[in-house]
Amino acid sequence: MRKLLMVGAVTAALLLPTASHAQFTLGARVGYGFGLGDVADSTTGPLEMSDWNEGQVPIQLDALFRLTPQLALGGYASYGFGVTGDVCDFPGADCDGSVIRLGLQGTYSFPTTGSLAPWLGVGAGYEWNTIDDGFDEATFKGWEYLNLQAGGDFRVGTQFWVGPYVMYSIGQYTDVENEGVSGNFDEEIPDKAMHQWLSFGLRGKFDL
Repeated sequence: MRKLLMVGAVTAALLLPTASHAQFTLGARVGYGFGLGDVADSTTGPLEMSDWNEGQVPIQLDALFRLTPQLALGGYASYGFGVTGDVCDFPGADCDGSVIRLGLQGTYSFPTTGSLAPWLGVGAGYEWNTIDDGFDEATFKGWEYLNLQAGGDFRVGTQFWVGPYVMYSIGQYTDVENEGVSGNFDEEIPDKAMHQWLSFGLRGKFDL
């Protein structure tokens, strides 16, 4: 019994400091993302990201649980207003594009240098890349295998921080879904390709 009590005391001593730091962080980001690579490949050549949604203006929400003052884990949800490419360059086209991303992420904040707190992040998730040209709504969807993030937060209040960020993501669309005059289908892409997003912008976060 004495050994069990000692084990319990040691375990509590290890866990309590972590629990005492556990808090929530809510964040929001806005910026611009450049589409790189290919949406899909085929015998007639690749469909490049620059021909589909060549860019996006993403608005992202972050919800993180701080395990320590430096380490935080949680999720993200992003909606990007698409900047359509040459695929919409035909008579009668009235195109709207969008890019939706959902996933998990972790961030590590370095010790504050003056009013600046540098940070790094990594994540992964799922993505939907859609164009509606007024006749068809086509969506390429698949995994975002990895995103790498970096930034710097400037303290502007007791619990509020704002600063720039950059993100580079790597993914692959595995399926395509279409609704419209060309037919309704949801099928696997036979010739898959890799694509990337390179995004810059501002992030604000509030520590609860």
